[in-house]
Amino acid sequence: FPVTIAATAGEFPPEKIVIFGSASEVFSKKNINCSKAESMERFSEVARKTKECGMQLRGTVSCAFGFYGDKVTMEDVTEVVTNFRELDCDDINIADTIGVATVTATQSTATVLV
Repeated sequence: FPVTIAATAGEFPPEKIVIFGSASEVFSKKNINCSKAESMERFSEVARKTKECGMQLRGTVSCAFGFYGDKVTMEDVTEVVTNFRELDCDDINIADTIGVATVTATQSTATVLV
């Protein structure tokens, strides 16, 4: 892992690695060909190695406000956030991947997560 990063980054190694975990089961399966649970298993190795290299880890919750044909609940979002916290993410972002968030939904999500 460190050798791969060093070899590809050259003089400018990254300070942070970002993992994207979907709140939508449908999106997770279509985008990375695995379930949300399987993606978290994969991310655990990335998280461990990122921390071993002394880099920061950012977790981004994609499809936090919905995905085509898949209703995303607040429980779906908080599940991913909880998983990212367990992976020791230095910061966590909430993303409106497909542009369906409303002001009300954004405020509600922020209220629950803060």
